[in-house]
Amino acid sequence: MSWMRRFAGGVAIIGGLLILWGFVPSNPFDDQRTNAVRLVFFWSGGAAIVLSFRGRHVVFQSRVGRIATLAVVFFALWNVLWVLLSLGTDSLLGDSFGLAGFVAGFLGWLAASLYGVALVVNRTSFTGFTPLEAGITRFTSIVLVLAGLVATFGMDRLGLTRSEPYGEAFGTLSALGVGAVALSWLMLGIALIVGAQRSTE
Repeated sequence: MSWMRRFAGGVAIIGGLLILWGFVPSNPFDDQRTNAVRLVFFWSGGAAIVLSFRGRHVVFQSRVGRIATLAVVFFALWNVLWVLLSLGTDSLLGDSFGLAGFVAGFLGWLAASLYGVALVVNRTSFTGFTPLEAGITRFTSIVLVLAGLVATFGMDRLGLTRSEPYGEAFGTLSALGVGAVALSWLMLGIALIVGAQRSTE
């Protein structure tokens, strides 16, 4: 099972890095197809994390954990499917297709936040970690709780980024939230790989 954890951690790390890469000036993801690759890795990484990163502790011992795990996986798959279908669609924001993407994204961010809550409140989530690893991972989980909520602020259909005079502030907060979720998955992916490596030694 350790190789599966390494694989899941690797997917999450790649997804997190690709999202964070989008914040640098030399952003290579303006093209729809390359951006689709980035988003597929990002959403897949989140699903991989919740299924492998101490997932059995959260799933079997906490109702909120069961709900959060299923929600992250379900909405990650929904987002991946929507991204792939969008490659053949000219208008991404209009009609029912755009609404489906909005719902998937909005609930996907909230699911990530809920999973952070499940990790924080479940004491067994960090079993087997060194004190330093447990501290870093717990902090990352708290960041995930807040980041998932804040990431929704920039979603077009909510209209917050078009409001005056706080539209720009909402846009900035949303970008920070997206980046923080990506960083959280990345850090949890690293913890997953480190833990898997220790279990084989």
